[in-house]
Amino acid sequence: MSSSLRLGLFLLALTVVLAGGLYLLKSSAPQAPAPRPSRAPTSNAPPMATTTLDIGGGGGIEGEILFDGPPPPMLPLKVGADPICAKSDGIDEQVLVRDGKLRNVVVRIANGPSIPAPARALEVNQQECKYQPRIQAAVGGQTLVVRTSDDTLHNVHAHFGSSTLFNQAQPPRSRAIERALPENVGIVRLTCDVHPWMIAYVVVTNNSWFAVSGEDGRFHIDGVPAGELMLETWHERFGKKTRQVRITPNETLKVLVNYSLDDR
Repeated sequence: MSSSLRLGLFLLALTVVLAGGLYLLKSSAPQAPAPRPSRAPTSNAPPMATTTLDIGGGGGIEGEILFDGPPPPMLPLKVGADPICAKSDGIDEQVLVRDGKLRNVVVRIANGPSIPAPARALEVNQQECKYQPRIQAAVGGQTLVVRTSDDTLHNVHAHFGSSTLFNQAQPPRSRAIERALPENVGIVRLTCDVHPWMIAYVVVTNNSWFAVSGEDGRFHIDGVPAGELMLETWHERFGKKTRQVRITPNETLKVLVNYSLDDR
């Protein structure tokens, strides 16, 4: 065998050996693990709360405010110190009951969605040394207008909790006082520093679903959103009562609320 042939066979054998070694090295090298399929991130946070109200499917609430037992007697007010005020009847109007029905109870939806304040102002007039009407409700931020029809000096002192909203004298034939009611839910109390028996209340709420019981104790609220709601009643002497109600679209829920001397 010639030397050139022997050299060719040697080179061929060396090529085969080197190729096999490279294959063994590649197959024995550690392989990177295959990527796992991605999973959506999980969270332990509670699910988002959902409302049960249906603004588009409103219903109504109507009912009566009853008073159990004999009402407390309303005594004459001491109005004689002012000759103008002495011309009025001077009877306390804190508790007005007729035929077992209680007047001047504010009925409202306590957990309804908030609405902007209406452009219409809420008015109170000082007439015969009384604030009239005595009890009203309004939306937070609504304008309060206080007028006077009396020929005597009054002083309008508006309280909201422990704070004074305004305190302003109002002589006869003076201009009306205009102030924005608080944005927060609460009770505005109007007094007169000149005539201490004069008092009125404005229940400030966050929506327009409210009413005040009339002389027959009845009330009616239209357009209430459907769902589970908290119905609240408030009286200046007997306080607040609450109950859960379910409003059904296009139906009117009938409600009776009882007050008595035990609620003082």
